[in-house]
Amino acid sequence: YFFYFLLFFVPRNLFYYLNRALNLTIGNINKVYCSNACFSKIKIKDIIFDVYLSKNNYQAHLVYKDLIKRKKFYEASQITCLKSIYDFEKYIVFADLGSFVGYFSFYFSILTEQKNKIFSIESNKSHCDSIEKGLKKNNLNNIEMLNAILSDKKEELYIIHILKSLKNLKI
Repeated sequence: YFFYFLLFFVPRNLFYYLNRALNLTIGNINKVYCSNACFSKIKIKDIIFDVYLSKNNYQAHLVYKDLIKRKKFYEASQITCLKSIYDFEKYIVFADLGSFVGYFSFYFSILTEQKNKIFSIESNKSHCDSIEKGLKKNNLNNIEMLNAILSDKKEELYIIHILKSLKNLKI
């Protein structure tokens, strides 16, 4: 992957030739990782769930594909922190902002045995589709998926949909 990173610093007229040579030498990463849509099984200690990886989502395939075979899990520090917070306070509402394919939402849902309300907020429609497929595959019903965009402006914002849902929440 280091070689592909270096391509960003190559003059434009040489880029095509170097990229082609790298693909012939070490293989085309996009073909290896993104040739098919699939579910990837995730196992974090005793918590097991599937995330959906769409066909051309290179980043998702690179991060989540074959984690079990590699005996790893993604974002260990965030998972540890999330587990510690839950161990300290059982009844929390969790908002996964920028959910991508739903990894943290699915993990927290199963960790809490689907007892806590979870909002999975993602601005990219294709990632939302992946989350929806993951929700069905994992049979999770405590996650509310929102296709919404958050702002980088410094101002007071309200997510009305979440506030309405919280009003009816009983925990």
